[in-house]
Amino acid sequence: QVKLVDEQYTKPSLQFFDFYKSTKAAGELIAAFELIELDYSGYLEPSVPLDVEPKNPDYLGHPSAGRFIIPEGIRPVLKEFRIEILFWGLRDLKRVNLFEVDQPQVIIECAGKKVESEVVMAYKENPNFTELVRYMDVVSGKVGPALPGYTVVILHLSTPFLRGARSQE
Repeated sequence: QVKLVDEQYTKPSLQFFDFYKSTKAAGELIAAFELIELDYSGYLEPSVPLDVEPKNPDYLGHPSAGRFIIPEGIRPVLKEFRIEILFWGLRDLKRVNLFEVDQPQVIIECAGKKVESEVVMAYKENPNFTELVRYMDVVSGKVGPALPGYTVVILHLSTPFLRGARSQE
């Protein structure tokens, strides 16, 4: 966002910016940028226009650490949420390293928290879970870019020779 001296100031908002490694997507940055033209109308040094708030950044701790407090209106509003998961069953799991999946387990991660399903002891005979509902409480932004992503991982016992060893798919 660009703010010229003669324009009304509005606070920037958080936006998603994709970044790449070569031609492949490498992640996303959630940030707010602003370029403010300084006012040279005074007799002294140039200054930040009068309608821009805050004039100087507020620091978290000592200023030499370079850690700023994000101004109100830009900082996302955080709220506690409960995510409930209904684990019903698994279907059509493919072979992994030439072995059939026998005892899978699902792990769901969100905002640094995770929930694990029970291990399905005999997937081929009964692919459904017996413990159906699990939940996790997370602190997250209420809307937009502050909402966290979810990761779903299926763990499984991959060989009949190594009972008790898990590999990640």
